Amino acid sequence: MNTIKPLGIRCDQNGFELLAIAREHLQESDKFIESAGCYAPNVTMEDAALAESVAEVMLVDSIAGLQAIGHLIRHHDGHDIGGTDKVLSQVGCLASLLADMQQYALDALGAAQARCWAHERIAASRNRSNPIPQN
Repeated sequence: MNTIKPLGIRCDQNGFELLAIAREHLQESDKFIESAGCYAPNVTMEDAALAESVAEVMLVDSIAGLQAIGHLIRHHDGHDIGGTDKVLSQVGCLASLLADMQQYALDALGAAQARCWAHERIAASRNRSNPIPQN
Protein backbone atom coordinates (compact mmCIF):
# COMPACT_ATOMS: atom_id res chain seq x y z
CA MET A 1 0.00 0.00 0.00
CA ASN A 2 1.55 3.25 -1.15
CA THR A 3 0.88 6.17 1.21
CA ILE A 4 3.34 8.55 -0.44
CA LYS A 5 1.65 11.60 -1.92
CA PRO A 6 3.10 13.23 -5.04
CA LEU A 7 4.90 16.52 -4.37
CA GLY A 8 3.20 18.33 -7.24
CA ILE A 9 6.48 19.16 -8.95
CA ARG A 10 6.49 19.52 -12.74
CA CYS A 11 9.21 19.28 -15.35
CA ASP A 12 8.42 22.82 -16.58
CA GLN A 13 9.21 24.38 -13.18
CA ASN A 14 12.34 26.35 -12.39
CA GLY A 15 15.00 23.80 -11.41
CA PHE A 16 15.92 25.55 -8.16
CA GLU A 17 12.27 25.79 -7.14
CA LEU A 18 11.68 22.13 -7.98
CA LEU A 19 14.70 20.95 -5.98
CA ALA A 20 13.81 23.22 -3.06
CA ILE A 21 10.37 21.60 -2.89
CA ALA A 22 11.78 18.09 -3.24
CA ARG A 23 14.81 18.60 -0.97
CA GLU A 24 13.15 18.00 2.40
CA HIS A 25 11.30 14.97 1.05
CA LEU A 26 14.43 13.44 -0.48
CA GLN A 27 15.73 12.56 2.98
CA GLU A 28 15.30 9.03 4.30
CA SER A 29 12.23 8.25 6.32
CA ASP A 30 12.48 6.52 9.68
CA LYS A 31 10.57 3.46 8.44
CA PHE A 32 12.95 0.57 7.72
CA ILE A 33 11.75 -2.05 5.23
CA GLU A 34 13.47 -5.19 6.48
CA SER A 35 12.65 -7.35 3.45
CA ALA A 36 14.29 -4.77 1.14
CA GLY A 37 17.13 -3.82 3.49
CA CYS A 38 16.54 -0.09 3.11
CA TYR A 39 14.53 2.82 4.44
CA ALA A 40 11.21 3.69 2.83
CA PRO A 41 11.42 6.75 0.56
CA ASN A 42 9.35 9.85 1.34
CA VAL A 43 8.79 10.64 -2.34
CA THR A 44 7.23 8.80 -5.24
CA MET A 45 9.51 7.17 -7.79
CA GLU A 46 8.34 9.73 -10.39
CA ASP A 47 9.22 12.71 -8.16
CA ALA A 48 12.61 11.22 -7.27
CA ALA A 49 13.38 10.55 -10.94
CA LEU A 50 12.34 14.10 -11.90
CA ALA A 51 14.51 15.59 -9.14
CA GLU A 52 17.41 13.41 -10.31
CA SER A 53 16.99 14.60 -13.90
CA VAL A 54 16.76 18.28 -12.92
CA ALA A 55 19.84 17.97 -10.69
CA GLU A 56 21.79 16.45 -13.60
CA VAL A 57 20.77 19.36 -15.86
CA MET A 58 21.80 21.87 -13.17
CA LEU A 59 25.21 20.20 -12.92
CA VAL A 60 25.72 20.39 -16.68
CA ASP A 61 24.62 24.05 -16.72
CA SER A 62 26.98 24.99 -13.89
CA ILE A 63 29.88 23.21 -15.59
CA ALA A 64 29.15 25.10 -18.81
CA GLY A 65 29.10 28.36 -16.84
CA LEU A 66 32.46 27.62 -15.23
CA GLN A 67 33.91 26.72 -18.63
CA ALA A 68 32.64 30.03 -20.02
CA ILE A 69 34.29 31.92 -17.16
CA GLY A 70 37.54 30.05 -17.81
CA HIS A 71 37.33 30.92 -21.50
CA LEU A 72 36.68 34.58 -20.70
CA ILE A 73 39.66 34.77 -18.35
CA ARG A 74 42.02 32.91 -20.71
CA HIS A 75 41.12 34.98 -23.76
CA HIS A 76 40.72 38.39 -22.13
CA ASP A 77 42.88 40.73 -24.23
CA GLY A 78 43.91 42.93 -21.31
CA HIS A 79 41.67 45.89 -22.17
CA ASP A 80 39.57 47.31 -19.40
CA ILE A 81 35.99 46.16 -19.47
CA GLY A 82 34.47 48.79 -17.27
CA GLY A 83 37.27 48.57 -14.69
CA THR A 84 39.26 45.36 -14.27
CA ASP A 85 38.84 45.33 -10.48
CA LYS A 86 35.07 45.27 -10.85
CA VAL A 87 35.16 42.61 -13.55
CA LEU A 88 37.43 40.27 -11.59
CA SER A 89 35.27 40.68 -8.51
CA GLN A 90 32.13 39.89 -10.51
CA VAL A 91 33.79 36.89 -12.17
CA GLY A 92 34.81 35.63 -8.72
CA CYS A 93 31.25 36.04 -7.43
CA LEU A 94 29.84 34.21 -10.44
CA ALA A 95 32.36 31.37 -10.08
CA SER A 96 31.45 31.06 -6.40
CA LEU A 97 27.74 31.04 -7.23
CA LEU A 98 28.24 28.32 -9.85
CA ALA A 99 30.25 26.24 -7.37
CA ASP A 100 27.44 26.59 -4.80
CA MET A 101 24.98 25.57 -7.51
CA GLN A 102 27.07 22.48 -8.22
CA GLN A 103 27.14 21.49 -4.55
CA TYR A 104 23.37 22.00 -4.23
CA ALA A 105 22.75 19.92 -7.35
CA LEU A 106 25.18 17.18 -6.26
CA ASP A 107 23.48 16.89 -2.87
CA ALA A 108 20.06 16.66 -4.50
CA LEU A 109 21.32 14.22 -7.13
CA GLY A 110 22.75 11.87 -4.51
CA ALA A 111 19.57 11.96 -2.44
CA ALA A 112 17.32 11.46 -5.48
CA GLN A 113 19.41 8.52 -6.71
CA ALA A 114 19.23 6.94 -3.25
CA ARG A 115 15.43 7.29 -3.19
CA CYS A 116 15.14 5.77 -6.68
CA TRP A 117 17.37 2.91 -5.53
CA ALA A 118 15.16 2.39 -2.45
CA HIS A 119 12.04 2.21 -4.64
CA GLU A 120 13.74 -0.39 -6.84
CA ARG A 121 14.88 -2.44 -3.80
CA ILE A 122 11.39 -2.42 -2.31
CA ALA A 123 9.82 -3.44 -5.63
CA ALA A 124 12.38 -6.23 -6.03
CA SER A 125 11.74 -7.51 -2.50
CA ARG A 126 8.00 -7.62 -3.18
CA ASN A 127 8.61 -9.58 -6.37
CA ARG A 128 10.74 -12.08 -4.42
CA SER A 129 8.06 -12.59 -1.79
CA ASN A 130 5.27 -12.87 -4.40
CA PRO A 131 6.87 -14.64 -7.35
CA ILE A 132 5.01 -14.74 -10.64
CA PRO A 133 3.73 -18.27 -11.29
CA GLN A 134 5.58 -20.05 -14.08
CA ASN A 135 3.81 -22.30 -16.62
